[in-house]
Amino acid sequence: MKSVMAIEANMNKKQSLKAQKERRDFLDWICKHDVETLHDEIDNKRHKDTGSWLLETDSFKSWVNQNKENILWLNGPPGTGKSVLASVAINHLIKRSKHTQDTVIYAYFKGEETNSQYLPTQMISSLVKQLCWALPALPEPAIEFYSNFLMNGRRPSFNDLESLFLKCLKLFERVFVVLDGLDECEQKHRKMILNFVFGIGAQSEDAKIFVASRKQIDILHAFRRHKFLHVSSRDPLAQEDIAKLIKHRVATELSHIDPEVRETVVQTVTEKSNGMYLWVDLQLTDIAQVPEADIERQLELLPSGLEDTYVSIFRKMNTLPQTTRTLVQLCFLWALNAKVVLTSGTLIDAVSLTQDYGPTEEAVTFGLLTIGIIPYFRVRTIHFSLKEFVTDPNANHPDDLRGFLPDTGTANAKMAIMCLQHLMSDTEPQDFFETCLSYCAEHFDGHIQSLTIIPEELWKVLDCIFLERPEMLKRILAWKWPSQAYDYPSIVCMGNPKSVDRDVFMRCTKLHEIPAVWSRYRVADRSTQDYPLDNVFLAALFGLDDILEKIIFQGVNINGATADRFTALHLAIGILLDAGADWNYDARHVSSGNPREDYQTPLNAALLHQAYTAVKIMVGHNHYIRILVAQGGNINQRDEYGDTALRIVRDDGRQDCVEILEELGALE
Repeated sequence: MKSVMAIEANMNKKQSLKAQKERRDFLDWICKHDVETLHDEIDNKRHKDTGSWLLETDSFKSWVNQNKENILWLNGPPGTGKSVLASVAINHLIKRSKHTQDTVIYAYFKGEETNSQYLPTQMISSLVKQLCWALPALPEPAIEFYSNFLMNGRRPSFNDLESLFLKCLKLFERVFVVLDGLDECEQKHRKMILNFVFGIGAQSEDAKIFVASRKQIDILHAFRRHKFLHVSSRDPLAQEDIAKLIKHRVATELSHIDPEVRETVVQTVTEKSNGMYLWVDLQLTDIAQVPEADIERQLELLPSGLEDTYVSIFRKMNTLPQTTRTLVQLCFLWALNAKVVLTSGTLIDAVSLTQDYGPTEEAVTFGLLTIGIIPYFRVRTIHFSLKEFVTDPNANHPDDLRGFLPDTGTANAKMAIMCLQHLMSDTEPQDFFETCLSYCAEHFDGHIQSLTIIPEELWKVLDCIFLERPEMLKRILAWKWPSQAYDYPSIVCMGNPKSVDRDVFMRCTKLHEIPAVWSRYRVADRSTQDYPLDNVFLAALFGLDDILEKIIFQGVNINGATADRFTALHLAIGILLDAGADWNYDARHVSSGNPREDYQTPLNAALLHQAYTAVKIMVGHNHYIRILVAQGGNINQRDEYGDTALRIVRDDGRQDCVEILEELGALE
């Protein structure tokens, strides 16, 4: 009996461990976004004892306690502390949930961070994750959902996730959903999120949704029939919070000045704040830099709103010494016009190409940019409204700032030129992770694509690269997709070609999509000029099938391997099999700095990284089917369209493959 009980206990333990692992795997798969850290960052901005007035309003209390009112919209101008108020609501609801059966989930939209800005799928994935997080075990709908999508080998759509969200929602007594900064989500995505909000509100009485945003037209129209709270400077409770913050900041940062002057600062800044915390922060930061004798004069000149404040700050930057002013311009150029959010290391390297600046980048940007000393930290603007002010194509900047704040076209041209100049530099970076070269190689073409007209200065740089220094084509691709990155600084272009063909280069980037560039630099008569054979790896890597076929026809050794021990077969399996490449080619004998155990045959690569490609390859090469299965290949692996190998070969009329697959137990 004891042995049976021991076996049962052991089985239960194993099942429990398996369930725990499945839960961890699902939570990591469904969403990798760390919403708690962002919430903590915003909550830490809150001054003690501020924001609590929200919890005492009739609208908020009614929303929390009455079943019939399940949607509440908090709106206000930029910089009025809506995100902090959302964090107050979240903290209050979480604290309250400890004594109820309520569950609290939330999402922040941060438009100043380009590559972390939520898409609708990212938002709802985060909400699903939080719901499942709140349960002791992964619910059955999530298990089935996870299993199906893993088997199909594809990512869920918004509709898929919404369906899962609704199923999980039914497992809870009541769920509070807080969404902050909806206006900072791109307008083209907002309709889907608004439909989700009102759909949840209509379908479930157990869901309470709180949304904070500015009064954008589409959002205002959507919420016109629902309760709302407006953050107004005329609200005495909101004004009291502003006064608390100002008194604290003045007492802390201006303790050295005359008490009467301090009191004047408190009164003046409070009166002119108009309920904008961000405006207060910028003014007090500025006043702290002013000599005491000039403070009262400074108070008379306070700008009236955020845009006027930004103008005032940029005008001060525009009067800096030439070298420092250039640094400031470059900081804002890169921080606000980059295609992705930059790390501090990337930005610092980008703006310090030719000059040795004394002041720190963050100091000379007057605190409008956060540029950390740790190179991996992201560069951030002080607020989304700053990015809007600088990059809005319809912005009417004062004449004296037009040269300092370039329009979108000029900014993209400058970015493209600087990216290429960095890549053409003979100076190698000190550290692989603290250089802008990866960004430059990955995005220079995107900046060129954003232009309606290519300026002459950019043409000169392109001419230099294509016509005078063609070796740069190889260097650029080396940083776009580096081979041997582990052996820095010995980074080489994939396949380490002696040279890169101009057409291959333009096809590997996006330049071939720009008619003016393609017609200027393409090889006019390809019949008289073969592709370099060692460009086979680039053609395979970037999926240039037509070029790959021509290189194969020219007689390339298709079983050659790179220094990373990648054969071209790893990179473009199907087309090379048609030319007779060896599926199981062993590249261990190729000389490189890697240990002999550190290698992959094309078969391994297909099974580990491109399973759906392997399925399609089986269709055309039936003699490899048994090899794949014998090596552990999933015979029922589905491709990105949900089809198994058996379904594909049956549809294609490949009866020989059908018979083999059915013999091996394949399913449709």
